[in-house]
Amino acid sequence: MFLRLLIVLTFVSLIGCSVNPQTGVYHTVRKGHTLYTISRVYDVDEHYLARINGVSDPTELQVGTRIYIPGAAVAK
Repeated sequence: MFLRLLIVLTFVSLIGCSVNPQTGVYHTVRKGHTLYTISRVYDVDEHYLARINGVSDPTELQVGTRIYIPGAAVAK
């Protein structure tokens, strides 16, 4: 039983390695940008962007901060 589980887990791991890494871009925050407006431009959930970028307080987003936008092909 353990050997079968080990084989399955190894197989699943190898399949995961062959998948292309997720695409994404970095968006540089400019004056007037909020996490909400950035999330709408890229059609990504605002709370998800905050979580993956370590933004604990979206109201304190600073100009010049680089925000990672997963799934985006081009910075807008």
